Amino acid sequence: MADDTGMFSLASPTSEAPAAMRMKLKNYDLVAAQALNSMGVSRIESITLEALRDVVMAGNKATRYFSEFADADPSRRGVAISRLAQVMLLFIERMESDIASKVLNNTVRDKAMAEAAKLKPHFATLDGGMNATTESKTLKWAPVSGKPKNQDDISAAADAVYD
Repeated sequence: MADDTGMFSLASPTSEAPAAMRMKLKNYDLVAAQALNSMGVSRIESITLEALRDVVMAGNKATRYFSEFADADPSRRGVAISRLAQVMLLFIERMESDIASKVLNNTVRDKAMAEAAKLKPHFATLDGGMNATTESKTLKWAPVSGKPKNQDDISAAADAVYD
């Protein structure tokens, strides 16, 4: 499916394609930055999931895709998983703050915090940090400590988050 809404296009009458498409995404290349309009209505609310997937995988003139989940290199998909885990851990931290208790309905917050307590250790396992490795000279999904994580633990954490 094509992006019939035009929400992911960088095209303008005077724009030119960059010399090479980025594979290492910048913050503004990520799907959230491309799809969510903080100043108005976001068209992402009306696009089908299949169309969104196709658009994310297609990218635009500047980048091959809008999420590392679409990369053929498994280590780059690991970066996407690590980003997701980092964001969720920061979200849980924010939910644990006094501010969240003042602005959210306590019943809703309590339910969210119960789920967060179950998922937090799994997100910690999936959070690989953003480390450079000598063999790839790129950011890889590798623990900050430098010690590789147990693959079984990673798989169990991914299964728990998926469930």
